[in-house]
Amino acid sequence: MQSKNLSYFYKTPTFLEWYYGNNAFSYDIRSSKKLTIPCCIDWSISDVSEWTSIVFEDIWDDGTLYSCTWLDVFISTQWNGIPMTIFDNHNHALYFWYDAYRKWTISHGCEIVHVDQHSDLWENKNDVSFGEDSDYESIWNFTNKQCNVGNYVVPLIRNWFISQFYRIEGESDIEKYMDYTFGNKTILNLDLDFFSPDLDYIDSTKKVDFIRRIAMKSSYITVASSPFFIDQKKAIQALFDIFL
Repeated sequence: MQSKNLSYFYKTPTFLEWYYGNNAFSYDIRSSKKLTIPCCIDWSISDVSEWTSIVFEDIWDDGTLYSCTWLDVFISTQWNGIPMTIFDNHNHALYFWYDAYRKWTISHGCEIVHVDQHSDLWENKNDVSFGEDSDYESIWNFTNKQCNVGNYVVPLIRNWFISQFYRIEGESDIEKYMDYTFGNKTILNLDLDFFSPDLDYIDSTKKVDFIRRIAMKSSYITVASSPFFIDQKKAIQALFDIFL
């Protein structure tokens, strides 16, 4: 049977309705136990805007429920000729990396430049393969049902898809890697929470300049808006400041 491709799984919005993936956060105490996964379309960066569907819910430290919304669609586009995908929760990067991997037909791992307020390196005992026996359906299920925003990276390090994982989480990391030469197949994995108030001590111009430098050296760019970790108006403005 022919494998179903990227467009099949993101042709229409779908939902998480059970205790897995991002829907497992605070599942037992949430009144609504369903999250939206938007579809993915070819569109431009300037078309990014807010929407009303709930894509993430969890409890703040003060005990209040925070319901997060973002786009009605994920966006597949290009920046300076470099393929880019923009989405909400960061675990979706895994699926889009797989799509890029299939198109590249490479036999070695990729270097990931992870620009993010968080490491996303929580332990995940579930395993995934990007080999010839994999297909889009199994990768979609793994991405959404066996991973969440904090633990999607480790399985890919364990299976050698990620050969190098560069963590950019603060100003010292920016200075360390500003002029670094990365490998042939490098993915910029940007989380827009890098522009959250917690990191306002870093000059925004410095952050934008660094991200653009890495983007220009990359073969693919994934961008997460991380609605639980940064106000989405601020995230969208950061996206525009960098790429428009």
